[in-house]
Order: sequence, then C-alpha cells, then structure tokens
Amino acid sequence: LMLCDSAKGVVCNGLTETVVTNAEEVFACLRKGISSRQVAETLLNKSSSRSHSIFTLKMMIKEVSVDGEEQVRCGQLNLVDLAGSECVQRSGANKGDRKREAGNINQSLLTLGRVINGLASPAASLHIPYRDSKLTRLLQESLGGRAKTCIIAAVSPADDSADESQSTLQFASNSRQVKNKPICNALGTKRTVLKEMNHEMEEMRLLLQAQRDKSGTFLPTEKYEEMLKRLDLQEAQLEEATGALNSVRGEAKTERLRADGLVGDLSFAKKLQETTSHELDTKKQELAKTESELESTSLELCGSEAVVSEQAAAEAKLASEANTLTASLDQSGQDLEGLFAKIQRFAGAFDSKACEASEFGREALGASEAVGQTALDLKKALEAQTAQLEALVQGSLASAAVRLAGLAELSCA
Repeated sequence: LMLCDSAKGVVCNGLTETVVTNAEEVFACLRKGISSRQVAETLLNKSSSRSHSIFTLKMMIKEVSVDGEEQVRCGQLNLVDLAGSECVQRSGANKGDRKREAGNINQSLLTLGRVINGLASPAASLHIPYRDSKLTRLLQESLGGRAKTCIIAAVSPADDSADESQSTLQFASNSRQVKNKPICNALGTKRTVLKEMNHEMEEMRLLLQAQRDKSGTFLPTEKYEEMLKRLDLQEAQLEEATGALNSVRGEAKTERLRADGLVGDLSFAKKLQETTSHELDTKKQELAKTESELESTSLELCGSEAVVSEQAAAEAKLASEANTLTASLDQSGQDLEGLFAKIQRFAGAFDSKACEASEFGREALGASEAVGQTALDLKKALEAQTAQLEALVQGSLASAAVRLAGLAELSCA
C-alpha cells in the first residue's frame, strides 16, 4: 500500500470509494472485502488471517436547519480486524510466504503496542511512532486523535494459549489508558459539499486532460506544484524523523556503553571479591594458627608461673632460715661479749691479787688465753658459716633472677 497525506487526512492510493445508499449495499461491500482478504491454513487455525483488515464507512446525513437551509453532517466509521500475533514455531508458519506474513503481522502489532504505550504514558515518551507502520498511520485519529475508539479483545480458554491470552489482556488494559479527544461530526451546508465535489471533479478533469495531452508530466501545473510542496513537507518530516532516530541511536549507544561499563565494573567487583575471599581465608588460617600458638604459650606460662611460685617459696624459706641464723649469730656474739666482760672483771680481780696468787694467776691466765683462743676459733667458725650462708643466698637469688628473666622473655614472645 502507498500512503500519502492530503487535505482529508491520510489516504491510500489505488483504492476506490463506493457510494452506497442502504444497509444491504454496505453489507455487500463488507462481504466483498472479506472475500478478498488473504487467509491460509496453519497448525493452529484452518483459516488464519494473514493480514489486517480495515473497513472504512463514510456517512453523510442530510438535515434541514430552522432557516430551511439544507445541511450535511459528515462522519467516518473504521471497522478494524487485526490479525493475531503468532509464534511461528507453534503455528508452523516458518517457511516461505507464511513466515514473511507472520513477520509483517508481528512487526505491525509491535508498532501498534509501542504507539499505545507511548499514548498511555505521555510523560515517558515524547515521540509517538505513528509513521513506523502503515496500520498506525491509517488509525492515527483512532489512537489519541479526535475519534471514539472501542476495542474487542478475543482470548482463548485453552491452557496452551495462556501466554497469548495474557498478552491480549495486557494490550487491552494499556489501550484503556489512552485518552482520545473526540469532536462532533462536521456539519456543512449543501453548497459546501457540492463545492468540494466540484473541486474533486475539476482535479480529475485536469489529470485526464494532462494525460491526453502528454505534455511531459501528465499532471496539471497546480497539481505538480502541490506535489512538490508535499514532497518538501515530507522531506522536512523525514529529516525530523531522521534527527529523532539519530538521537535515539545516540541514546542507545550511550546506554550500551554505560551497560558495558557496568558489566566491566561488575567483573572487576567479582574478581576483587574472589581476591578478598582468598585473602580472608588465608587470614583465618593464620588466625587459627596464632590462636593455637597462643594457647600453647598460655599453658607454658602457667607452668612457668608454678615454677616461679615454687622458687619464690624456696627463696622465702631460705631467707627465713638466714634470718634465724643471723639472729643466732648475733646472740652468740652478745654471749661472747658478756664472757669477755666477765673475763676482764676476773682479770682485774686477779691482777689486784697478783701478788697473792701469782701461781694461781698464771694458771688463770693460761686458762683465759685458752678460753680466748677458743672464743676466737668460735668467732671465726661463725663468720665462715655466715659467709657460706650469704654466698648460698646470693646464688639462690641470682638463679631465681635468671629464671624470672627467662620467663619474662618467654611471656613477651
């Protein structure tokens, strides 16, 4: 089909308008159109529609105004039968003409769905792709335009058609969100209608005359200029659509690059996660090993503390014995001093009576010297014992200090 814009809207070249005056003639045209419709057998339907069908009925009602002037009310009714979308694998239409027909049907229905989605949410879409499909271009007035639109959605109760039924119901639900702006049927006088008809007849006469003359373009100059203007307008619309398409492609490329960047970031994050997980496992193993070593060190520290406690008890016992020996040594010294004092007193008494008992004095002196020698020997023995005890205490303290230092180093390690 070749579509073009005109003063009456979008028209299809090669079609003929048939004048009817009653319902029987309308039904006859409808039956003729149904008989010309392309149908074929598939696995799902013996008479599957292989194309969409649009039946347009233009009505003119003559009325008489209060002033007695004849008026004509014009209206248009579009009856549209859409071929259903199908899965070529299930329908078996995957070869030859059937496959091409299924592709065209699905493509036009996809464009229709995009148009309805764009009209249902105008804030999300600034561009409505009417020109992407001939179907949506012919039905532009019925989709968000100045006409009233009713939709009958046919679904199947079969279980194997649940997906198609759900898709059809979703399409109908989205269609209900479209807001049309219907207007009253145009009302014109009989003179206006006759003028339009005369204009069309004049255009047809000029075309016929140009074809008879064969002057080169086979079109009148006015019609040719009008076509040039229309071509300029279409070129401007094409440039606008191309700009919109390039903008959409640029946005799609940007989104694709962004998606690639996100995929790269996700891959890097996964690698980083794997590396981190490996490091975490290594740290957990090292932590378990450190905890084991800490437990062993704690046991060794407890044993060392027990040894230190025993050494401290032994040192305390040695210190107590040393104190006892020191006290005994002091007491012995005091006894010796008392003894020396007594000896001196006795010596003084003996000296005063030396003359009287010289012999006794000499004996007493000899005895005194013997006692003194004995006391000196005793003192030397006590001093030697004291030095031995002090050496023993110092050795014990040094050994304990060395053990404490070793334990402190072990604890720090």
